[in-house]
Amino acid sequence: MRPHRAAALRAATAAQVLTNFGEVFTSGHDAARSHMETFEAQNVDLFISHSWGAEGYQKYLALCYHLNVNIAIKVAFLTFAIFGLVLVLLAGGPDALSGSPALLPLTVDLPVVVFFIFFFYGHVLACGRCSPSLWLDKICIPQADEVVKEECVRRLPEYLKASSQMLVLWDRTYFERMWCNLKKHTDRQAVVMLPLWLAPWLLLIILIDWMSIRIFSLWWVVDSSGIPSVDGSYQSYFMRNIVYHFYNSLAYMPAGLVAALVFRRNLQLHRAMLSQLADFEVRSAKLSMERDRPMLEAQITALYDEIEDAPIHVAFGAEADSHVAEALLPVNDLRSPSVRVITSYPSPEKCLDLFNADVSGTLLREVQMRSGDRNLPLKAFWPWVVNVAHVFLWGEILKTTLPERFLEGV
Repeated sequence: MRPHRAAALRAATAAQVLTNFGEVFTSGHDAARSHMETFEAQNVDLFISHSWGAEGYQKYLALCYHLNVNIAIKVAFLTFAIFGLVLVLLAGGPDALSGSPALLPLTVDLPVVVFFIFFFYGHVLACGRCSPSLWLDKICIPQADEVVKEECVRRLPEYLKASSQMLVLWDRTYFERMWCNLKKHTDRQAVVMLPLWLAPWLLLIILIDWMSIRIFSLWWVVDSSGIPSVDGSYQSYFMRNIVYHFYNSLAYMPAGLVAALVFRRNLQLHRAMLSQLADFEVRSAKLSMERDRPMLEAQITALYDEIEDAPIHVAFGAEADSHVAEALLPVNDLRSPSVRVITSYPSPEKCLDLFNADVSGTLLREVQMRSGDRNLPLKAFWPWVVNVAHVFLWGEILKTTLPERFLEGV
């Protein structure tokens, strides 16, 4: 294998990061071996920012969600449409499908199975369409080489600028971590905030939604005698639908209750995470390795000290010092304590305070704007949508509930 430049931007494939159910997010993973499998890149599609204090399985599910959930839902609906059309053609028309034993397995059960297959493996099955190049600190930075590691941390802003999108895997420990706040601050273009509770909640609701459909269909097949028969009047049609939707509501009650209770708990967790961000203090932020603190504080100071941007100002009344002449030399010399004290640049402590204010102010407002998903109800309850579609499109309910004279009019 050709040797690579130490601090060059490196990337991994989605398959590499998600292999063995996200083993890379566990503490026992061989980071050195995975680092050698990464490749040098000019640009990266997705920069992953996360906290190592979060559970590995949550980050694995969250990354599967970000990469695969949309294509998984699309393929599930496509499966429904294809097999629905096949059933209609084989039966000779939609009217002949009422009561067909193959209807529910092929138009509801199979799309659910397809959804889960593509949710976990869509980045592999979609022929590269869902497999972007990824940057993950554990495998794209050599963890055992402290010199190269420090250089990579200094180059984080460059890595972020070379990334098309930044994915923040957000949990209650994320904004407690200094490194996470540094990465989140250094570039704010195309940032996606993904709470780690979202993917497990979504999968749970989809499973319960599917179970509710199955419970209702089982009741419909085994005992539907309690539903009033249709005698051709609109009164009987009305009563039949009242009873039908009553039992339908009972069948869906487990999904609705679980969705409401778990979502309410997650919203409370969401508020707690926002409160942590509002009260952020960089000096108390946690680090996986405490020896990295001076290096990261120096990086924060470099972001705020304005040395690389502003002209030099020497404070009036400063005592003569041989180091003043060095102020006209390279930027690193300006950051030396002996020179900095006689300039108007912000002190390291002031830079940390500015960082605190930016995190608890500007960053907090940005997180609040970026952490929602208006399509979440559709993503969570798409099995119900498919069930309703197969019921109404193929006349299973129309044949058994509408008055005959209404159907004749249609």
